[in-house]
Amino acid sequence: MNRKPLPKFRKGDVLKAADLNTVIAELERQRLTTGQNSGIALQETERGTVIRVASKGDRYLAIANGDITERDGATPGVGIVTLQACKRTSAGPPPAYTIYSLGRDFDVVNYSSTTGGIEDGAYVWIEQDINGLWFITSVDCG
Repeated sequence: MNRKPLPKFRKGDVLKAADLNTVIAELERQRLTTGQNSGIALQETERGTVIRVASKGDRYLAIANGDITERDGATPGVGIVTLQACKRTSAGPPPAYTIYSLGRDFDVVNYSSTTGGIEDGAYVWIEQDINGLWFITSVDCG
């Protein structure tokens, strides 16, 4: 059976119903099920686009965009982070990588009471809590 290849989308492309229906048909063919508190993630890799089940436990690399305050009692600290990604820049050996900005900012909360909070420019992990709020964990501590 010859299948229509999945469309390749770029930033700024207009999605058409036929494009989305092609993706849905492929998902149904793959019998990809997501279960409760999860979803579908499209991930760009060196070998192309991967469709996978994403759980709320997924973590993403980000960098503090200004200082992020620490928690004060029951009041979480707050701040802004910019999403980052890592790509291979040479095959090596050993391979070389570089971290680059994806240009997408997130408002985050900080549940840690570490004195001084998180400084501008620090790398952090972000993930979502049960209420859908993005929270941070220091890369150095988590």
